[in-house]
Amino acid sequence: MIPEVRPRVLQVERRPAEVRTPGSRYTGVRTVAVARLDRLGDVVLSLPALAALRAGYPGARLAVLVRESLVPLIRMVEGVDDAIGVGPGAGRLAARLGAIEPDLLVCISRGPAPAWAGVRARVRHRVGAGHRFYSVLFERRVDEHRRGGGRHEVEYALSFAHRAGAAAGPERFGIVVPDGAERSTADWLQSRGLGRAGFVVLHPGSGGSCPSWPAESWARLVTLLRDAGRQAVISLGPGDAATGAAFDAAAGAAREAPRFSAGLAELAALARRAATFAGNNTGPLHLAAAVGAPVLGLYAPWATCGASRWGPYSGNGWALVADSAAGSRWTRRRRRRDGSALLAAVTPETVAGCLLDLAAGRPVRVG
Repeated sequence: MIPEVRPRVLQVERRPAEVRTPGSRYTGVRTVAVARLDRLGDVVLSLPALAALRAGYPGARLAVLVRESLVPLIRMVEGVDDAIGVGPGAGRLAARLGAIEPDLLVCISRGPAPAWAGVRARVRHRVGAGHRFYSVLFERRVDEHRRGGGRHEVEYALSFAHRAGAAAGPERFGIVVPDGAERSTADWLQSRGLGRAGFVVLHPGSGGSCPSWPAESWARLVTLLRDAGRQAVISLGPGDAATGAAFDAAAGAAREAPRFSAGLAELAALARRAATFAGNNTGPLHLAAAVGAPVLGLYAPWATCGASRWGPYSGNGWALVADSAAGSRWTRRRRRRDGSALLAAVTPETVAGCLLDLAAGRPVRVG
């Protein structure tokens, strides 16, 4: 049985200038390498740390090592000199590091591979996470526990930059969408009669690490938005085949809504043009927030995947939380089993009301 849910809308408290793990600036650094071999959302939320390191080491080359699929994202980030795609395994990462010969390696990634790679590549200065069996491989450590959700992921990532000697300041994502992506996205919208702003982008897919709002709720949302005079565009990524099939089986407006499947640069261009962007707690939502789109994310009430750590980190980013006193005490096993059912208690009418407020520039509220 699913307990009572009281939806609540909030904005993330942003504290990027707070330094919890200070460190002095290294001297003689010619190349800085940053390793973040995680998913799209994690990498997007690390971009302010890259900007801080760029400002802290203005004369050095800045190289960023990410999964191959995220190289196009890093190529859009101001101040990054090298976007390097890396496959799994410490050996491949060590070879990449050996090729660029960094003087400083900042490992924001979780896991031991970057730590071992830094040693094998003989990187002189290494900064990484504390409280791990491999933490002894780092010269400086960030002794913070992420799982409790006490800080936002942007601020955890910034702690690594601060520990490496970067100064504190306001967050900056620094994404510049290429002209080609802007033009192709504008042409796509024009061909579907969406050349003017006013449409809403919905990204129903999820990376699977957090509960998702059900596909049937997203389908109902499309109809509610259409009835209120807002056209929905459905964003689908490479792993969203099941979501696409659910919309194929839907009726009316949900099945007929235009679907957008393109690269990260085009998705960023689409988000920049939208009246608002809505999604689960997933990478495209964070990308949309990073390029300045008004966004609404749907969140469970648990700290590990909740809004306090993973909410949209922007001045116009909002989280709709499925608050539940009983549900917040669920075991990890039950969260995995029933998390989406808990989110399903947030009605499409509630989400539609928040999106219409956000698109119209009104204060966002529930009810």
